[in-house]
Amino acid sequence: MKLSKSAYLSYLQCPREFWLHHHKPELFAEPDSIGVKHLKEMGYRVQLLAQEMFERGNYRDCEFEKRFETEQFVAKADIYADGSIYEVKSSGSVKDEHIYDLAFQKVVAEMAGTPVGKTFLIHVNKEYVRQGEIEPENLLKIIDVTELVDERLAETKVQISNALRYLETEPDKNIAGYCSDKLGCTFIRHFHTDLPEYTIFDISNLKAEKIGRLLEMGVLNMLDVPDDFELTPRQRRQIDIVRSAERYVSADEIREKLGALEYPIYFLDYETVNPAIPIYDGYRPFQVATFQFSVHVLKSDGEELAHYEFLADAGPEPTSLLLTALRGVINEEGGTVVAWSAYENTNNKNMGGRSPEFAGYLDSVSRRTFDLMGVFSKGLYIDPKFRGSYSIKNILPVLLPKMTYEHLRIKEGTAAAAMWLRLHDAQMIEEERSGIRDGLLEYCEMDTRAMVEIFKMLKSEFCG
Repeated sequence: MKLSKSAYLSYLQCPREFWLHHHKPELFAEPDSIGVKHLKEMGYRVQLLAQEMFERGNYRDCEFEKRFETEQFVAKADIYADGSIYEVKSSGSVKDEHIYDLAFQKVVAEMAGTPVGKTFLIHVNKEYVRQGEIEPENLLKIIDVTELVDERLAETKVQISNALRYLETEPDKNIAGYCSDKLGCTFIRHFHTDLPEYTIFDISNLKAEKIGRLLEMGVLNMLDVPDDFELTPRQRRQIDIVRSAERYVSADEIREKLGALEYPIYFLDYETVNPAIPIYDGYRPFQVATFQFSVHVLKSDGEELAHYEFLADAGPEPTSLLLTALRGVINEEGGTVVAWSAYENTNNKNMGGRSPEFAGYLDSVSRRTFDLMGVFSKGLYIDPKFRGSYSIKNILPVLLPKMTYEHLRIKEGTAAAAMWLRLHDAQMIEEERSGIRDGLLEYCEMDTRAMVEIFKMLKSEFCG
């Protein structure tokens, strides 16, 4: 086996999963999700802009995707020019893993007989504001990280040898020392098929330091957490609820909150995108743009539900069009706006800054917003099957098992953002464009319909 740059970085992140990827590659054969494909595509587009910048620049002996190879190692530099390596990233800053990335490239290049002078990181300039065509020289920043990289060279030479030797060992299968992926780790799921139904990873908002301490104590089952182990009252209550196998509800508080809601009730959800390369004038990299909403309306208790929606086309900046449509649905005053989390209000503030003529209206919407997720996140309704999560996609199937996102073409927000960006591809055929639009509309509509049904269930049970 030749150790590649990506495999080496995988080793640094999680040696055990690196080992498994080599010995059991079939476990990683599933295609990338829409969100992962989107991130890769964004990285590729940033790389093309960097190449365009270098093609116009005064560089000698400039090569793209230059390959360095020895008997044991292989690396590819995004750009090799003037005897230096340039690594292109779609992030907005220099990160530690970028330095290890470049250190690996420099070590392998010099092993292969190619001298390397300096090392640079090219990343997105978060202060850039688009006006007209993208200007790569202003969108991208070139940072000299030679000193940081050279400080890691000796360590890298040791680590790449360790990585190859590690493949010949039998890794420790203990769950202690888990990575941030927790029980989503392929290594753990492969070697631990008898996990308890509820683990300490399911305890809501339990900090990594405490998880680590429990694992060192040999505690994985939530029910085995010692009574004297420091937890918040809500975390301790969650364990007690799992132990009892019964839900906990604060009926009076739920009844009070729902009873205070004023009709008409508007169930609101936005979809947003924050690309590294801004698509509209006046936007910075990673700045949020809102492109879609869904609103379900209950004019009075028991009245028929109405639905309204908006989806921006791949045309002009959509904020004013979206807010004009929204104002035609949600009244200027009166009624309650129901959302899932405070994100919608954050989005209102952002859009008010973008379109000041709507700022007062959006302030009114935010003032009338009720966070339905708060019923669960504040511990008024706890079911063991929530597993400490307040995501609507986790709570919905527990409360209403017949409702699911599984039949949808688009199943989560990251995928929605990625698919909407695809609509800006002028080469896309109309049939595919129509399919994406339909998928986006049904996904956003599902979010607000889910809120409606959760609200109705709670109201029926606790408000009579």
